Amino acid sequence: MINDEFVKQVEQEIPDKDNAKVLVACGEGLRSLMAISKLHEGEYRNLAWLAGGFNRASDSDFPAVEGPEKLQYATIGGASYYFLQLLILLQAVGKES
Repeated sequence: MINDEFVKQVEQEIPDKDNAKVLVACGEGLRSLMAISKLHEGEYRNLAWLAGGFNRASDSDFPAVEGPEKLQYATIGGASYYFLQLLILLQAVGKES
């Protein structure tokens, strides 16, 4: 879904358009590329995006990630998150058998 307020919301959180370093990432890299384009139009200048998204990232790409979850799961939320947790649990049980 397109968020017409996206740049305004970023401006509230990151007002320094010239000096702030902004990294945008998503699951596949396409939405973040679109977001970078919008931010550039909004006069942000220190921009980067995660090419290929979280799904292509490996555990060693970001050694200082907080939390126990794998980086590849960063874009999964809501019911999908619980479904994923169930699959992980079933895989673990299957390995024990």
